[in-house]
Amino acid sequence: MRVKQTMLLAAGLAVLSQPVWAECLPLSEFTKQIAAKYHEAPVARAIQGGMPIVVFASATGQTYTIVAIVQSGRTACTLAAGTDWQAVDARPTADTAF
Repeated sequence: MRVKQTMLLAAGLAVLSQPVWAECLPLSEFTKQIAAKYHEAPVARAIQGGMPIVVFASATGQTYTIVAIVQSGRTACTLAAGTDWQAVDARPTADTAF
């Protein structure tokens, strides 16, 4: 019985460790839609675990969307979206409060 529970737990953790995409679209279509609907454009890029990550934000910072670029750069999958994007001009110091 204990082995069965351990296997179920391991299977559940494996599923949870996989990315869950809220929405995936071809990158060119995603870029067009996010620009038309929210007036967002790329403002930052990074690599996480070999996967490109792009942050889109409106010029006013009213909205932002964070996407992972998958399938060799052909598809954008939404990781997060929200409001009140704030660009940071300087590196945070040890005493910076978030």
